Amino acid sequence: MRQYGLYIAAVVALCALSMPAFSASTTTPWDFRPVVIDGDFTEARTAHQIAEPDKGHIGYHHARPEAPALWFRFDGDYGDRITLRLGVPALDRYRLLRPAIAVLGQGLPPIEDMVPFEIPEGYGGKVYHAADLDVARHEENYSGAISWRFETIEHTLNASGRIYLVGFIPIPDDPDANYDPEALDGKFWMSVGHRVNFQLRDLARTYRRTAAIRAFFEDAVTQSNLYRTGIMALLIALIAMMIAAA
Repeated sequence: MRQYGLYIAAVVALCALSMPAFSASTTTPWDFRPVVIDGDFTEARTAHQIAEPDKGHIGYHHARPEAPALWFRFDGDYGDRITLRLGVPALDRYRLLRPAIAVLGQGLPPIEDMVPFEIPEGYGGKVYHAADLDVARHEENYSGAISWRFETIEHTLNASGRIYLVGFIPIPDDPDANYDPEALDGKFWMSVGHRVNFQLRDLARTYRRTAAIRAFFEDAVTQSNLYRTGIMALLIALIAMMIAAA
């Protein structure tokens, strides 16, 4: 009976957190699970593993000389379709920032672009440049984060096995240009998947993650009413859990 009560409490908690988002016809805070918010997944050996790439995952990264790229990895099959997207915080200094995303697989043709990271041996693939994509201003209603968001990329895998997704700021193509690693400093986010991605343990993390996302975006945020009500929703969730456990 007690276990049944906990399940009921979990449903109440979920509804409490979801209600503001649904009432405003917006996305929920767990459509895309934050994989990392300016963390340490910056090379192939520390790439974050994505178990289900069709579900929404998003990473936020501050590219800099010592951490030039954000790496995800997952296991895929030839012919699988994956959905990718890039964006940058809508800050004046990033108005012209155009990140890129590389899709790497074993046995694929070598990448011809100059990239600020080491490609694993035997891997090749394709690079998508945000500079080639349409862009629009986008406000994420729950967190209040404002991005310049680039159009969706639909990619079909040309290899099976381990796949790497690498987000980065491109090196200028001009071989005569003076390459300054400091010029590659900038913030961006990349996402993979499109299906709602939620687990019960996400309930307690929603507010903390939202606060971290807002900090990452600096001044490119609004005073989101949904974010403000997040504290109240979390309190409702915790109270429901305590009552059910009593």
